[in-house]
Amino acid sequence: MSALSVGLIGCGVMGRSLMKGCVELGDRVKVVAASDVDADTRTAFCSEFGANSYATVEAMLGAEDLDAAIVATPPFLHRAVVEALADAGVNVFCEKPLAANVADCDAMIARCRERGVAFMVGQVCRYHGVHSKVKELVAGGDFGRPLCMIVRRLGGGFGGVWSKPWRRQRTMSGGNLMEINAHEIDFMRWVCGEAKCVKAVGTKHPESQADFPDAVIATIEFADGAIGSLHSSSISSISAYGGRVDCEQGSLHFPAIWGEGAGIHIKRGDQADFIPAGDIKVETPVTHELRVFFEAVSEGREPPVTGEDGRAAVEIAEAAYLSIDEGRSVTLPLNRSRE
Repeated sequence: MSALSVGLIGCGVMGRSLMKGCVELGDRVKVVAASDVDADTRTAFCSEFGANSYATVEAMLGAEDLDAAIVATPPFLHRAVVEALADAGVNVFCEKPLAANVADCDAMIARCRERGVAFMVGQVCRYHGVHSKVKELVAGGDFGRPLCMIVRRLGGGFGGVWSKPWRRQRTMSGGNLMEINAHEIDFMRWVCGEAKCVKAVGTKHPESQADFPDAVIATIEFADGAIGSLHSSSISSISAYGGRVDCEQGSLHFPAIWGEGAGIHIKRGDQADFIPAGDIKVETPVTHELRVFFEAVSEGREPPVTGEDGRAAVEIAEAAYLSIDEGRSVTLPLNRSRE
């Protein structure tokens, strides 16, 4: 089988990460072209990786015959890029969050469906060790139905290469709940099922330059009866990333998802165990998500993480913001809560 011809749009930090994932796939794919609005970033990227350089997506599509494309631009630019790719018949892998609002998600999903192209969202935590093992254990049935899931992701904000003005505007980034916590929201939905109601409270650090809450506690009710709590923060001097799932017949506690003490404590009946994160062997997550996308493209089937999956994470985050703004519980789907 010949290598898939791939274009990459957005040559920043995430674009480079995804490019390295493509390189790890060897001769399965070849990134032949790249585009970025910043000429210096684009030139350096294309020089390093041997890709043809284009200032715009339109120029790339006019000159290249692409099988697929990777979209790694800021969220507010996703819709225009994805729609242009779909119109050209190019299969699309789009970084998370799918968009900064549900309306753009719906438009992209519809366009890709109309044009008959594959559409996958980069919810990469599904391929990390602790995340995937928690899902495997809960889905296996030995612990019974999940009743309560708690996830906390706390940090001190964006710095270094991550410090960009667009990240401080919710209309551009989707705010922390989308730009960062699309991962955690997707994780909770992946384990507990579809969400039916969201209630959230939020606050801001007095020196915050963001136009959205930078600390949020969101409670999610799931259709199958489970409840969830997400603690999101970019104002925390002491970082943390972990959580737990309490099920009908046992519990899983993951105090740290990576770093010191990372792993899963398991208790079911009188049996207790600990699975260190280092013992959970997985393929490099970014490489894994790209591999399964390109396999789906080659085999003509739907990718494992769909546009609808990406949309669901954005919808829950948008419902949380609405709950904070209006001081009420928000029922899903969002269009019903606004009628």
